[in-house]
Amino acid sequence: MRGHLLCEQVTLVVMEATSDYWKQFYFLLEDGLNVMLTNAQQVRNMPGRKTDVSDAAWLAQLGAFGLVRASFVPPEPVRQLRDLTRTRTMSIRQRGSEIQRLEKLLEDAGIKLCSVATDLTGVSSRAMLGTLIEGQGIRPYWPILPSTACERRFPP
Repeated sequence: MRGHLLCEQVTLVVMEATSDYWKQFYFLLEDGLNVMLTNAQQVRNMPGRKTDVSDAAWLAQLGAFGLVRASFVPPEPVRQLRDLTRTRTMSIRQRGSEIQRLEKLLEDAGIKLCSVATDLTGVSSRAMLGTLIEGQGIRPYWPILPSTACERRFPP
C-alpha cells in the first residue's frame, strides 16, 4: 500500500480517527509519507456534504486546502510507555476485582474472613484459605498465625 502511494507520488494522506482502525494504517504509512490523522467530529462539523460514500474524496479536499487540523499522535517511545501504563492499570483493576470476587464467594459460603484478616491476599489469609481447601477448617491454623493482628483479634 505504501509502495503504491509512493509510486503515485502522493504527498499527503488524510484519515479519520475512528476507534482503533486507523492505527494499523497510520503506523504503516507514517515512515514514508506525510500522514494526517483527523478528528472525525471536526470533519463532520465542516460545512459541506459528507457521506460515507464520499468520505475519501471529502477528506482529500479538506487536507489539500488545509482545512483540517492534524491530531496529535505521540512518537513511538511515548506510545509504548502509554501502552505499558494502560496494561498495568488494567492488571491492577483486574486484581482488585478478583479480590472482591473472592470475598463475595467466601461470604456466600458463610465465611467472613475479612473480619479476621484485613488483607484477603495476605500471608495469614492465604494460609487460612489453604487449610480450608485441605478440609481442615480455619481453627487448627490459629495457633500458628503469623499475623499479630489476627492473633490479637482471635487468640488461640
